[in-house]
Amino acid sequence: ACQTRQYRFSPWATTVTFAAVLSIAFVAGVIYAVAL
Repeated sequence: ACQTRQYRFSPWATTVTFAAVLSIAFVAGVIYAVAL
């Protein structure tokens, strides 16, 4: 069951978000490097 909840400054949510942004940035960097 997926329930929408508000997490205020949750360490877990912050870590997951940071990891996701880091992963996207890394993948984008690799694709950019390969494209050159």
